[in-house]
Parts: sequence; C-alpha cells; structure tokens
Amino acid sequence: MSIQKRKEPTSRQRQAEETKQLLIDKAFSLFNTHGFEAVGVRDIASAAGVSTGAFYHHFKSKEELVFYRAIGTSDWFSSLSPADFAGDSCYEKLHDFCSSYLAGVVEADGPEMIHHILSWKETSAGLRGIFLELLSLGQERGEFSTEKSAGELCDFLLACYRGAVYDWYRNDGRTDLRTLIWEHIHYPLEYFRRKCSSPDTP
Repeated sequence: MSIQKRKEPTSRQRQAEETKQLLIDKAFSLFNTHGFEAVGVRDIASAAGVSTGAFYHHFKSKEELVFYRAIGTSDWFSSLSPADFAGDSCYEKLHDFCSSYLAGVVEADGPEMIHHILSWKETSAGLRGIFLELLSLGQERGEFSTEKSAGELCDFLLACYRGAVYDWYRNDGRTDLRTLIWEHIHYPLEYFRRKCSSPDTP
C-alpha cells in the first residue's frame, strides 16, 4: 500500500493562515486594552491592516474568533504527553505543566478574555486530558491515592484551576499567575499524596 505524502500548503493558504493569526493577535490585544464589548470588527480589521470584508472571510464574528483561538489551544494541549513535562514523578510533571505551560497560555489570553474562554466546555477538553492522563499514571505508579477515581480528582483540580484564574481576573492580572495556579492545585494534590502513603490521613 502506497503512503500518500501530505500536500504542502500553497502560498495563498499560508498567507490566509498568517492573516487569520494576525487578526487573532490584534483582536486579543485590543480586547485586553479596551474590553471585549468596546471593540468592534472594524477596529480589529483596522489594527490588522485589512478590510472588514477580509475579517468576515475568516470569521463570522469576534466571538467566533475567540472560540477559534480557544479550540486551537485545547488541540495543542491534546497533542502533549507526559514526556513533554519536566520531572520524574507525575506530581513534578503536573507542577511543570501548571507553572509553565498552563500559566503561559492564560497570561497570553489576558484577564479580559479568559473568563469568556472558561465559559465554553469545548475549550477545556485538551486541558482535562492532560490532568486525567497524569493523574491516572500517578495512581498506577502509587503516587496518588485511589480513594477517588482519576476522573474525580481531575474534575476537582480543574475547579481549583478555574478558581485561581478567577482570582487573577478579579485582580486585573496583577498577581503572579504561575504561583497562584500552583498554590490552588498543590494543596489537594498534597492531600492525595499523603493519603497514598498514609491511608488513615483524615
């Protein structure tokens, strides 16, 4: 059976993708400076140096633009594996992911936009996948208690993460997000590490 080579994008396709990314970058910059509601499609197109027609060629609305970026981030998370994160234990890998990868993505989105993104369940699939994989692996290795399923632990950590991001948003992004996210996730993880080594831990 012959293996078909994937076609390289044409120059027009590359240019279209570059324009789409430029629109996204300019839009998020404007949203975080002026607020989502105050920025219109014309503002985004002008900042990117294109016509409003060019904007609508790529996106139906500014809401679709935000959703497109959020889904792209989720897909990127889905492409990662435990081997991508620093550390030997799953606990160390979770620390690296939360403090480096996750915090960096949220900071890039900005405090004005992150609460929009968190409201869409579809955009959290990739993030949930990483937590679930590391927690499941940690339980298999005996690092975390199996008192709760990996799925239950995952949902709890996601709630902690959202709490950290909400605190950051309420403070207009002035707090250290990397520290904040890890502090919110660290304590429940420590509890389930202790429960693993000492099952009678209350």
